[in-house]
Amino acid sequence: MTKKKFCKIFTITGILLLLIGLILFVSGMSFAGWDFSRLSTAVYEQENYTAKQQITALDISYNNAQVRLVCDQNAQNVTISYPICKDRATGASAKVNIFEQDGALHIKEEPRLVLINWQFETPTLTVTLPKKTLTTLVVNTQNGNITAENILIEKDAEFITQNGEIHVSQISASDLSLKTDAGGIFLRTVECKTLKAETDLGSVRLSGTLTADLAEFTSELGDIDLSEGIVKANDIRLSTELGNISAKLSGKQQDYSADVTCDMGNTNLYPYQSGDKHITVNSSIGNIDITFSD
Repeated sequence: MTKKKFCKIFTITGILLLLIGLILFVSGMSFAGWDFSRLSTAVYEQENYTAKQQITALDISYNNAQVRLVCDQNAQNVTISYPICKDRATGASAKVNIFEQDGALHIKEEPRLVLINWQFETPTLTVTLPKKTLTTLVVNTQNGNITAENILIEKDAEFITQNGEIHVSQISASDLSLKTDAGGIFLRTVECKTLKAETDLGSVRLSGTLTADLAEFTSELGDIDLSEGIVKANDIRLSTELGNISAKLSGKQQDYSADVTCDMGNTNLYPYQSGDKHITVNSSIGNIDITFSD
């Protein structure tokens, strides 16, 4: 293992230990009856918006919100329930810009000034979509989970959260990108041309079937577990610095050629040349377990 990889692993481990210490401190103070939320001057109020035209593209950018995307077959228009952050000390209110342009609906929360803002409360932004195909979909939240289910996207779909989990289920898109700095990524029944799932601190898990031409999974500190589902892809790339890798691939082992790097850990897959499909597996510290459906 290279010196650079060692430094990266030790840095990530140090951050993890720091987070554990912080969680233990907060938990201990909470059990002692200390209410940290009283230190915050931030409060949230929900407001609603209904699209005035047929929406074909959606772009969401928020600072602090759980983002839920749901499909309602009975819905006629896109509707949004969104939180407004207010400072109860100064009376200042965050600004949320919502506008429609050429069939695209944009939702953006502007940076806000809150006297003391401990993020112990994460409000929810809910988007209800009619049963129609979107052209593009972008969701970006700094703090909060992203959940999307039963949505069709013709072109690109991008979900980004700095601190939260990403859950996608029954999603179809051309190019699907999922990225979180601290949180897990969970997929169930996904169909796309290219998929990229990346987390720095968290695990990646699959249930159901993933169908793609190119599927790329990366975790700095966490497991990549695709064994509860089946991966159907021509090019599969799995990489983790500190974590186990397991996956169940469609077809026979002879259908694939493999490039495998395992610095420290056990592996049941080794480099070989065979079929037209390709799998690349890299693990610095962790085990590799790859199985096939036939």
